[in-house]
Amino acid sequence: MKEKGLTNFVLGEFQLLMLIFPFTSFFTLFKLEFLGGLTYTLNVVLSFFSLAYLIKKKATIEFADNRALMLTIALFCFSFLWVDGPMFNLSALSIVRCVLVLLQIFVVVQVLQKDFSLLQILKNQMVTICLVNFVLLILLPRPMVLNALGDRVQGIFSSPNNLGQFVSVTFLLVCFYNGSQWNRFTFVLILSLLYQIYLSDSMTSFVGAILIFSLERFDLRRKYIFNFFIILGVMLPLVVGLGDFSSGDKIGAINRDLTFTGRSEIWRLIFVDLVQFGKLFWGFGAGGYWDNNPDVVSRLNIRTVFNEDIQQSHNGYVEIILIIGIFGLTLFLTFLHRLTREVMKLPAQLRAVPCIVLFIIINNITEASYFKEKNVMFVIIMLCYWVSIDFNKKILRNS
Repeated sequence: MKEKGLTNFVLGEFQLLMLIFPFTSFFTLFKLEFLGGLTYTLNVVLSFFSLAYLIKKKATIEFADNRALMLTIALFCFSFLWVDGPMFNLSALSIVRCVLVLLQIFVVVQVLQKDFSLLQILKNQMVTICLVNFVLLILLPRPMVLNALGDRVQGIFSSPNNLGQFVSVTFLLVCFYNGSQWNRFTFVLILSLLYQIYLSDSMTSFVGAILIFSLERFDLRRKYIFNFFIILGVMLPLVVGLGDFSSGDKIGAINRDLTFTGRSEIWRLIFVDLVQFGKLFWGFGAGGYWDNNPDVVSRLNIRTVFNEDIQQSHNGYVEIILIIGIFGLTLFLTFLHRLTREVMKLPAQLRAVPCIVLFIIINNITEASYFKEKNVMFVIIMLCYWVSIDFNKKILRNS
């Protein structure tokens, strides 16, 4: 029994912490970069233990029930076949890493969802991480917790936007999961979370969290709410990127363009590259665009305006197109439709799940986290998917 309990702890709670804690940036903050390789190795070991666990338990994923996700993953996996030659190995490596993370997420749900404790454990871990970050923001000299440009706070996270995203999801969990009691500690905790979101200066995270907090009163489990923000996320960059729409002018002190995103020039140049290189339908393949192939980078229009500091399209749907094209985006949108359908079936006590999923959908209008194995938002949305699938199946089985 002790061995089983240890296995469940390692593949459940510990593996979940390894997936969501920003170890690399945390070590960098304290000049301990050499420990980053240790955590990477540990994650690889955990992924192989996860595979062994699935084989031992004879756990399988039903293709018929998860067709859209499986086809999207399959296309993503084969995308290394059409990257430029010099990027072949890097592309294959990034695909393997992403698949291993997906495997780990699935196993975490299998281990922790047996007694429906996963969301409580996720909430506890995220709250602890946010409190650690809050304390360090107070104790450390301000220059230590700023980003590379020195103009925004990022704390123990790899960027201010990642800080805003992580704390916003924690805020939604605290507010809506498991009937949080609004005692003095909860009130102080929420104030500390809002303060960190404010410091991150992540407009999308702040607006998303406050909007969902307000909308939840009207029951988020309505299909049109999810569809509206998915369509907005897809259409906004398409109109900017493929049309003659120009939005380069800044609006006053908020430093945003006419789309209120500050991303329109990035989207326009990406679509110029997609059309110019004939990649609109199938994409550049995993790692084929942002990994800066020396033979290609000099010809990319994006690099005539933006340097290597820009490493994502700042829109989750454009990022999917960059990797697996319009065809892949179609498959992925089918998966999102299945995801939103499943979270809308969840009972009121799990209302935090649709709140989190909607937040990540909104966040992907100006950030890209889909199929980014290092991005916590990708980990969390996949956790939400498998939790919803698992819970709804058990309810159906017992009815």
